Amino acid sequence: MKKLYLFLLVLTACGFTLQAQIVQFSDTSNKWKIIGNHGMPSTPYSKSIYYAGDSTIGGMQYQILQEDTYIKYLIRETGWGWGKVYARAMDGIDSVDHLLYDYTLNAGDTFRTEYNGSPSVAVVTSKGLTNYVGYEYLTWNMKFVSGGGYPGEYVVIQGIGALSDPLYPIIAPTYVENLSAVSCFTHNNAQPEVSPSVAYDKVVAATLKASFDNNNSCAYNSLFVSNVNGANSQTVQLLPNPLNSDTRFVFTPAIQIGEVVITNSVGQTVIHKAVHDEKEFLIGNQISIPGIYFYRVSDYRTGRSFSGKFLY
Repeated sequence: MKKLYLFLLVLTACGFTLQAQIVQFSDTSNKWKIIGNHGMPSTPYSKSIYYAGDSTIGGMQYQILQEDTYIKYLIRETGWGWGKVYARAMDGIDSVDHLLYDYTLNAGDTFRTEYNGSPSVAVVTSKGLTNYVGYEYLTWNMKFVSGGGYPGEYVVIQGIGALSDPLYPIIAPTYVENLSAVSCFTHNNAQPEVSPSVAYDKVVAATLKASFDNNNSCAYNSLFVSNVNGANSQTVQLLPNPLNSDTRFVFTPAIQIGEVVITNSVGQTVIHKAVHDEKEFLIGNQISIPGIYFYRVSDYRTGRSFSGKFLY
């Protein structure tokens, strides 16, 4: 009996350990990249949401999510990523927690939240599964039946949040952008592959990609941008060339959403990196084998691509 008790204790502990390894919405290494458009005529934009510290209110521990330099949110998650996520805006805007995500919902269940006195109710139209970082994650298709904001339908991935905005629908009633979507999600500075891809809500899919798989979404800005001011004056320089340990790409202006791909003389990929709001990218310390290399730098906000070769 004692051995059985010890075995059950170890099994229970292992169960908690495995469960805790899934990606949680409140993990401090999470970062969301958002793209969208607003205004008339439509103007593209991008922004980042990331962990910015901790806060204690009324004995309750919260994590702070920072939306670029503008808004901060307090996040509280229960149930090891299988429970609920609560949120409130900071800076005196909000004084109570609102239910942001409920990972216990099933098809047909309703979801209620409130922001700035504006109640909203959504229903789960369907429920599914996707995979990333070695685990299965739940997905929900949601549709507003009262209140809410734009769009009327949205999709939630457990651990990542809503594809139409990581904090959606908590900010929906007063949100100013016409359209927004998650273009990239990173965890521990890595871009976990999402498979199978998960469809955006119908309204977002009409302007952006039809689905979110993170790898392709991170690689390019899927907004249909025909012209961006200053695109013709954009430059990418490799300094110095030939390569040494200090060689870097210099982006003028900074690349907000793009990628760098470097291959060797036989076509093998040596470096493949997503670029987010970066002016420089050091490569001299990442290549050690002499030879000829080819590069392609893509800026998916302007639609331009730069390519060339260098010698090491």
